[in-house]
Amino acid sequence: MSRRVLLEEFHLSFLILADTAEAEVQRIRRQLNRSRFQALLRRTLLHFFRKYRALDSVVFKLSR
Repeated sequence: MSRRVLLEEFHLSFLILADTAEAEVQRIRRQLNRSRFQALLRRTLLHFFRKYRALDSVVFKLSR
């Protein structure tokens, strides 16, 4: 049984204009779905959290 509890939750949203061309929407979706993009986002968040000593014991999870 896990001894961790959810303390806080943030949501990251990607907003585009309603009249964005379908081709552009597809390009954006492809980029967001790329494993390299998601890995870089994960690494960026980890690097950011490491700057704050108070968060040393916090485990973060990035999911879709």
